[in-house]
Amino acid sequence: MGWLLYVPALMETSLSTQEITEAKQNIRYNKRGKEVMHAINAVKLEDLTDLTDDYIVGLKVRSSQAAVFKSTVQEASQGKQILIDELYRSGIHDMDLSTIQLLPTWNEVSRLYYQHSKETCQPIIFGLDKCRSFAKSKVRHKSFLATAGLSNTGTNALTYYMRANLRMAGNSLFDGVLVQVPWHKHWFVQQKYSHTIPYLSNVTVNNVFSIVTTRDPFTWAQSMCEQPYDVEWVATKKSEAPPRCPSITNVDGSIRIPKQTGDTTYENLFALWNAWYGAYMDSNMDCIIVRHEDLLYCPCTVLSAIQTCSGASWTTDEFVYVMDQAKWEHARLSGRKQSNRISGMIKHGHGRGRRIRHITREDLQHTGLNQTLLDLFGYHMPDILALKEK
Repeated sequence: MGWLLYVPALMETSLSTQEITEAKQNIRYNKRGKEVMHAINAVKLEDLTDLTDDYIVGLKVRSSQAAVFKSTVQEASQGKQILIDELYRSGIHDMDLSTIQLLPTWNEVSRLYYQHSKETCQPIIFGLDKCRSFAKSKVRHKSFLATAGLSNTGTNALTYYMRANLRMAGNSLFDGVLVQVPWHKHWFVQQKYSHTIPYLSNVTVNNVFSIVTTRDPFTWAQSMCEQPYDVEWVATKKSEAPPRCPSITNVDGSIRIPKQTGDTTYENLFALWNAWYGAYMDSNMDCIIVRHEDLLYCPCTVLSAIQTCSGASWTTDEFVYVMDQAKWEHARLSGRKQSNRISGMIKHGHGRGRRIRHITREDLQHTGLNQTLLDLFGYHMPDILALKEK
């Protein structure tokens, strides 16, 4: 490829060759035997097809002449060693200079998501106090792990991670790891007993330990504007976002989810985020809540916490990473470009740009976001000075 992601002569590393050769990546085939999720060992900028000009504009790739190679790689990698270590550990040994330049620094990432642990990637997981009660009250051979979360919060990625790495010993049905909770992963928890997916009708819902995904509401709202799934905007009467989205202070921002809640409306996307996660917080059910961002930056630590909490067994001695697009089927059906783990790291790691796109100062003063939820999940409001006046 021409540019090495990791050059031992230039960068020190604590990783051993043995650790690198043991890295595995999740590969998936469709029913026709076609490989739809690939292993990624090398990356060029052009491989990151979901990155639009918003992320690339102004990027000036320097000369690739050997005379400037060392200084260029060193300069581009400054402050990014934690991310480079993590990517190398997960099997990516080759990356072009343009992609290295687009990676955020760890300082940028930690300011957004790891202010509690600025030097390392330490996940925030809510509900770990539920682990002991679940382990004591459930018969292991009847217990299940299952994913839940709003659309665009990483539920697919989490399911692939759990199915590749964990199983509930003694449970032969899906190895005890369901694709989603029986009442549907995107549906409100209040519908736990009133709505059941037909093929999961034989699963006892009280034997399910839910692993719920959440996501920074600002980046989540931007994704919902691009791919709203079952959400409809009242103003347009269909799943088509208004011209300015997310729309917070404008009446055009009102939304509903007809398939789930009928004519119930929410003032805007942030009101939906509040209501959905607030309901899980108040439900007192067996579940833990993990962050999409932690699945991007330190998935092994997240899965280790899930394994310990649920009493699941590891399926292999080698941790299996999900690197390619987890929404491969959505990409096939909608034609939309989907993130892989590398482009996800880039998009979520920069505080400006995509996170606050179309957000104004007036919006920020009227988001209505539940501050308690933000604090519990380690999210914070954008800098008001970085926003434009309306």
